[in-house]
Amino acid sequence: MAPEPAPLVRPARWWWWQGVGLHDEAARQLGAALHGNSSLHSLEVGGNPDIGEHGLRALAQGLRGSGLRTLGLDSNGLRDSCGSTLAGLLRDCASLRTLRLQHNRLADGAAAAIADALESDAGAAVTVGGLRELLLQHNSVGDRGARALQAAAEASTSLEIVDLRFNLVTSSSLLAAIAAACRA
Repeated sequence: MAPEPAPLVRPARWWWWQGVGLHDEAARQLGAALHGNSSLHSLEVGGNPDIGEHGLRALAQGLRGSGLRTLGLDSNGLRDSCGSTLAGLLRDCASLRTLRLQHNRLADGAAAAIADALESDAGAAVTVGGLRELLLQHNSVGDRGARALQAAAEASTSLEIVDLRFNLVTSSSLLAAIAAACRA
């Protein structure tokens, strides 16, 4: 009996859908297509401001338990109300190493929800890797959100970068403390 031929097409390791006009329904379809995908390592869907909270929820559901390492959600018009969905994504996608959320409308509530998820992961008996880079430049995170992220960075053994440049943080010493916690 002859061996089976190798597949001609390998599963994609990364998908780049930056600025292609995705909206919430397309994000729902993409999330459904991603369900159970363990080969995808990087997904870039930034620059699609019509994805919205519903589309983010659908993507997060599709990525649950995936092997994704990098997720780019920059410039998607994400609001502070997306915080719980982003926190759930962090809890459900343990392989995630880089989360890019630049140029959105996230504020203290989202930052606190993300921080809570990171602290929960840091306190878990077993963690799988853990987030290394959290990029939040050009949002509306203030001192309260930054303090929550500082506590998460201090509790984390994996977090290397929390970038809050160009936000509403008024204390440069707070930003320095976050950077120091990430280097520790």
